[in-house]
Amino acid sequence: MKFLIAAVALGVGVLVGGAVENHVAVNQAAPAAEVSFDKDNAFLVFLRAKDVGTTSDANAIEMGHRVASALRDEHVNPWMEGTRLVTLGYTGDEAATIVGASIAVYAPEFSSMVE
Repeated sequence: MKFLIAAVALGVGVLVGGAVENHVAVNQAAPAAEVSFDKDNAFLVFLRAKDVGTTSDANAIEMGHRVASALRDEHVNPWMEGTRLVTLGYTGDEAATIVGASIAVYAPEFSSMVE
């Protein structure tokens, strides 16, 4: 599961980085302050690309923020969060995808925990 979470986090980083690069390429004259991306949308796009089903977009986003919050505030490691998601009914692969995407999008400071 550790390898899968690392691969997912890397994939989201590439997805998010590519979105920013494409935005800059299209809008070369735009000031740097206007270059941004919607983190929630990036998170949802990645979950959909990996066929991770959720009850709603709002619930998926809340779950992603919950994972990031658990890492920051509760000092939970990614593997424990993955286990928690499995107890909620997600497969191991889905849990790894959710945790990896959450780290890449909402808590990149924890990316070294999944490398």
